[in-house]
Amino acid sequence: MEPGLQGEKTIVVTEDMLASHVGSGLVDVFATPMMIAGFENLCSETVQREIGEENVTVGTYLDVSHDAATPLGMQVTFRCQLTA
Repeated sequence: MEPGLQGEKTIVVTEDMLASHVGSGLVDVFATPMMIAGFENLCSETVQREIGEENVTVGTYLDVSHDAATPLGMQVTFRCQLTA
């Protein structure tokens, strides 16, 4: 794979993605665990096209910051780029 490969996906926050629903908080905003799952999903989908069905990826390191609360019904956009 060549560095520079990119992916992007936009979702709408649904009730099952809220911190109050997944157990990561008491408020009705997009949950950090759902944010992490969204990143991992997009990265996996992005490289899967390049590595073929018989191969998979495994995440080994994650450094994230969840800086803003996103309420039910709002959009979240994930972006990834292969850097090495």
